[in-house]
Amino acid sequence: MKVNSIYILSLLLLITLCFNARAQSVTFEKLKDLQESDNRIVLVLIKTQWCRYCNSMEHSMLNNPHISALLKRRFYFVILDGEEKQTIKFAGRNFEYKPTGKNTGVHELAIELGTVNDQVTYPAICFLNSGNEIVYQHSGYLEPAALAKVLETISDY
Repeated sequence: MKVNSIYILSLLLLITLCFNARAQSVTFEKLKDLQESDNRIVLVLIKTQWCRYCNSMEHSMLNNPHISALLKRRFYFVILDGEEKQTIKFAGRNFEYKPTGKNTGVHELAIELGTVNDQVTYPAICFLNSGNEIVYQHSGYLEPAALAKVLETISDY
């Protein structure tokens, strides 16, 4: 009976450590306060609900142990739905959803942060410095190994 208790406690501890190591996203509204207490580079993943590559990249960011650990230690991680309909306050401005058709549209902040070569392509990642200036953008899917390399390079910035 004692062995089972030790086994269960060990398993619970392992599960707790795994969940604590997982990266979590923050909102744009919270960034200002976070940056004041601990200045970090901000990584924004710009995605949509319907994009399978976006969902795969998000999954890598949240569940790949190496990537998740890098994000948790060195970045503030924000997930932006490129088709978000709510107004987002960020960097002293209000960004809104802009319809482009009957059931389509794009959020102004997705345009602001995700435009590469005059277009927004999903997924996109954007890195911001403490002044909310873009320091690097990438448009398109990144395999986990390539994403980890980008994170390691940018974190040394």
